[in-house]
Amino acid sequence: EEDLKGLPQDEADMMKIMGFGNFDSSKGKKVKGNDIYVANIPKKRRYRQYMNRRGGFNRPLDFIA
Repeated sequence: EEDLKGLPQDEADMMKIMGFGNFDSSKGKKVKGNDIYVANIPKKRRYRQYMNRRGGFNRPLDFIA
């Protein structure tokens, strides 16, 4: 409201409608709805040797946890 003083009424109304009334930073402030997040941590691939294993390739694969 204080920022709109000194402007013609039609310009002040237009600024209110468009949302230019006041700008403020959210730095250091709690923002509602901004606490939903998930960390995307890629897992390192574990490769399994199918051929050239002791005991041959036609047997069950070794267990990898």
